[in-house]
Amino acid sequence: MKIREIKCRMLVWRDFYGQDIAETDLIKKAKTRKQLEAIIQRHVRFLEDQNLDAKTHAENFITFLELK
Repeated sequence: MKIREIKCRMLVWRDFYGQDIAETDLIKKAKTRKQLEAIIQRHVRFLEDQNLDAKTHAENFITFLELK
């Protein structure tokens, strides 16, 4: 797949939660596959952090309710 096509697909892609990749300006400026991969890897880390935040929020609610 050519870089131009990869960029187009990245710009319209939505993750499992319906979120896009926030770094659209970096996608448009990228010149290499490696740069594009790094952008996606940052989004993956964002998803991991988001998941951890959601889990912690729910666990804190359990504690607040004095269920644990």
